[in-house]
Amino acid sequence: VKNVGQPWGGSCIALGAPIDFSTNKTFKVKVFMPKVGAKLLLKVENQSNNNINFEKEAIGTMANAWEELTFDYSTINTANQYQKVVLIFDNGTVGDGGPNFTYLFDDIRLTSGSDPTPTGPTLPLDFESSSINYVFSDFEGGAATVINNPQSNTINTSAKVGQMIKNAGQVY
Repeated sequence: VKNVGQPWGGSCIALGAPIDFSTNKTFKVKVFMPKVGAKLLLKVENQSNNNINFEKEAIGTMANAWEELTFDYSTINTANQYQKVVLIFDNGTVGDGGPNFTYLFDDIRLTSGSDPTPTGPTLPLDFESSSINYVFSDFEGGAATVINNPQSNTINTSAKVGQMIKNAGQVY
């Protein structure tokens, strides 16, 4: 939920191991957005230096329905390590905390593998595991949690989804 504050408020998910971009460089994320043309910025960052990052933005084509967005990371610098996933909905737009600024996301995935013994969540992130503690590092007004899927349908029948609320804070 994106509340009044800065237009760049979002959420960051720290992974248990760096993302392996050696095989596949395409992210896919299922989203449920309140309006056609809503944007999702998907950014990956280095665990200790957020200046080492790569980001792409996708625009939704459906309102109040699940759709899958695709992010082309083919030009990412694979010499760097990225262990954080940052989500910013409608970057550049201040929210109001209402229904037009409530977004759902699920099944964040990249087809390449990760360390088979990570200490935290790894891709794909589907929020279904009861044994994983999904810890979000929210920033500048963003507040993410895992909730029961309020919009289950044919494209996304998951029981759980991530929800991001954009509260007062920074515009990003």
